[in-house]
Amino acid sequence: MITAEMKIYQIVKKHPEVKDVLIAQNQKFEKLKNKFLFHTMAKVTSVQDVAKIGGLNTEDLLLVLNKAIGEEKAFRKLKEKQLANNEEITSNLYDDEWKKNKEAFEKSWFQNRESFEVIDVRGIGADTLSKTMELADTIPLGRGFCIVQSFEPVPLYSMLETKGFDYIPEKVSEEEFRVYFYKMEKKTGEAKNQTEKTFVKGKVPLVIQSATPVVYPLLLKMMQSE
Repeated sequence: MITAEMKIYQIVKKHPEVKDVLIAQNQKFEKLKNKFLFHTMAKVTSVQDVAKIGGLNTEDLLLVLNKAIGEEKAFRKLKEKQLANNEEITSNLYDDEWKKNKEAFEKSWFQNRESFEVIDVRGIGADTLSKTMELADTIPLGRGFCIVQSFEPVPLYSMLETKGFDYIPEKVSEEEFRVYFYKMEKKTGEAKNQTEKTFVKGKVPLVIQSATPVVYPLLLKMMQSE
């Protein structure tokens, strides 16, 4: 895994593909094509130094470089650990993502997600929603489960919130989304309204009613993997 203190020369010698990735980040890095400069300056210049030269955020640059060598997952795990330890992490391009991760770790239940039952519903088809709702109805308070889908299953969020679940989505790749659901105690006096609205960004609000013959088939279609 590439870290902020590592020298550019050291990184490129081990991972030649990083050179072109780095050059693509800023025109100033074109100088790395000069063999003399590469064999001199690159030996004493770290990733952190290069980020400053190019006016880039170090965390953002590290994410790009680690992704290029297949170490993105390890890099993200390191950042998650730092967040759990309340270490400060700054990022410009991925600011929302870091904030989302920080919020996740502030929820104590999320730190126990490794113990959650994992349900991969990709390819199940029409049984996806019914299988999920059946699990939601039977799981006890203080327990959680993880749904794996090929897209973000947004309609599930509002439906399971009405059943007392908290949730945290995680995008693993373009083809894999994981959503962790945790059953929490309902607040005292909370209204048990069977009608809820799910607002999907950029789309018309969808009204969900339990036992509604028109909406339920639509949700089944939305939840199916392609």
